[in-house]
Amino acid sequence: KESGLKLDKNFKISEWNRLMKEYLNLYQQVDEEKINNFIKDFNKKLSK
Repeated sequence: KESGLKLDKNFKISEWNRLMKEYLNLYQQVDEEKINNFIKDFNKKLSK
């Protein structure tokens, strides 16, 4: 069994960086609903 995050070959570092920037922007706005939605969406992408 594999452990940890499973990132597929197509998941680029640039995409990761973009998502992190988006996350930080949302976090700075302290908009909890947006942050929670973002995290849910992000987790869906990782679990595909």
